[in-house]
Amino acid sequence: NVTNAGLRASLGVTTSGGGNSMGAKAMLALRLRQLGCAGITLSSDENWDLHSNEDQGLPPRAADTGRAIAGLVDHMSRIPDPFDDGKTLLDTTVITVMTDFNRGNWGAGNGFNGGQGSDHSTDEDKTALQCIPIVGGTLPGGKILGQVGNDGSAVGASPVYETRQLLATVLDVMGIAPGSYFPGIN
Repeated sequence: NVTNAGLRASLGVTTSGGGNSMGAKAMLALRLRQLGCAGITLSSDENWDLHSNEDQGLPPRAADTGRAIAGLVDHMSRIPDPFDDGKTLLDTTVITVMTDFNRGNWGAGNGFNGGQGSDHSTDEDKTALQCIPIVGGTLPGGKILGQVGNDGSAVGASPVYETRQLLATVLDVMGIAPGSYFPGIN
């Protein structure tokens, strides 16, 4: 059994609901999933648009989000799915972490602008790269598809996938024919 007190402790949520806001949302999402809710979207309350002081502002945001994801994966792997005998919630749930855009100032050398932030540099191909973890469901784990080096460039012959290819993969893992939403997708 996963208690609310145990969830709060692992997700960084106080008894009054404060602390890690992404953890609180993850806690609610877990309980909704236990009740059979098929689709849940969590959105950060934090402003991630860090044009300055990204070196200071990004780590706590990333830590809270990472803690929420890790907590979801951990707890869902231990909670039986009430609607699918012999499976856990993690077996029957797909967790995807996405963003709506990328950032970079790679022309400046280190990816940061003069204010230690990053901007929307559409003229740089490196801003098209982002890390999008997909966890759970029937997706085989332990794979990295495409790698990005410390300078923001694709490593070697790493493939670059489009957002629609990612979404098609998520649909496929959920048992939905990707072609119905993305005709001609590979």
